[in-house]
This record gives sequence, C-alpha cells and structure tokens, in this order.
Amino acid sequence: MVRVCFPSSTELPDGVSIRYLSHSGPVVEGHQYFLHCDVQNTAPIEHLRVTFFKVSTNGEQTVLYTQQIIRQDNIKAPVNGTYTLDFTPTRDDDGAQLWCSAMLDLGPQGPKPPPVMKSECLNTTVHFAPVFSCSAKLQVRAGEGLTCDVRGNPLPSVTWLRDGQVLSPPTHLSREDAGNYTLMALNRIGKANHTVEVEVLHGRAARGASCQAAGSATVAVLLFQLIHWLY
Repeated sequence: MVRVCFPSSTELPDGVSIRYLSHSGPVVEGHQYFLHCDVQNTAPIEHLRVTFFKVSTNGEQTVLYTQQIIRQDNIKAPVNGTYTLDFTPTRDDDGAQLWCSAMLDLGPQGPKPPPVMKSECLNTTVHFAPVFSCSAKLQVRAGEGLTCDVRGNPLPSVTWLRDGQVLSPPTHLSREDAGNYTLMALNRIGKANHTVEVEVLHGRAARGASCQAAGSATVAVLLFQLIHWLY
C-alpha cells in the first residue's frame, strides 16, 4: 500500500465561507453584487483553486466561476485568501443556492484526488418586477370566470380595468362582458400592464381558460375582480 503525505509546508484551510460584499437579505434582479469566498489559513495559497457554484430549484448544478491566485513572493506560511465573483441575479435565480469550494492541488507530489473543502450554502431570494404569463386572447363560456397569472416578488397587487375604470366583481361572465381589458400589476420593484381580449362563448359552464404560471410569488387573478394583496 502506498501512503501519500502532504509536504511539510502544506496547510489545508481552517474554513471556507461565502457571503455578499456589503449586502444582506434579498437581492434585486438586474443589480450587480459581489460574492466573496473566504478561505482561512491555508498554504501554499498559489495552489488553491476556488470555484463558485449555483444549484437551481430543480437541482441542476452550474459552475459559475473558477479562480486561482497567482503569487510571485513564494510565501509558504499559511495565509487567508478572498476570491470574488461578480453576480447579477435574474428571476430564475430566485430560490437557488450559492456555494464555493476550495481545492488544494499540489500537482504530482500531492494526494489524488486533491482535497476539497466546501462552504455552506447561501440561499438566494430574488426580488423582481411583475411579469404576465397569459395570452393576449382568452375564451370562456358564459357563466364562467377567467384567470390570468401574474408572477412577481414581492407578491404584486393586481387590478383589472376596462375603459380606464376599475371593475366591480360580477357573479358570472355574460356575452356582454366580452371586450378588451387591462391588467395592472405593481410591487415595490416595478409595474407591468397587460391587455387581454376576452371572448365569451355560448353554453353552460364547461372548460374555463386559464394561464399557467411558473416560479415563486404567483397571483391567480379572477377577471373583473380588484385584488390588493399588499394592502
């Protein structure tokens, strides 16, 4: 049996951690942030390779960036290292986890595979403006309601209008209710409008038209109904 030993000047990290620089809490879509991976007390630092990872809500793992410090001073004593990733989140990053790993690769004289130390996961909450996920033309049968899904974080407030007027909620849709309607959604990140052309078909309640929404913070909006989730 072959026994592999570290060189005498080698020190595995005391710890690896991940954090945002000068920020805590939720992040905002499209804004720039800096992720720091801090590695404590390791040597030789020039043999340390740090990688940033993202794990999405469906479990898919992505390598975001790999970095290695190049030093010319040939310092052998254990030192701390900070590695930085420029991170601009999107709404698809909401609910994802970020983490980093530090691998000490000593080359042919080192152990195989090289030792790796991982940070804890950093949970990501992304705030983003409302977005609609329903068609511009929708059909329902007389007597039914109609839904249109709106996604946003924080959860948006939603209002239906016709000819600039907020609608009062009728009990059932009728043929006279056909026409164009404007859906307005608002949260503290932004706002969005969506126009829907509604066609009401003859017949008793059967299939109602609805739109599917994906991700977190989804609002199911009943047509003709004023909904204020935030107020």
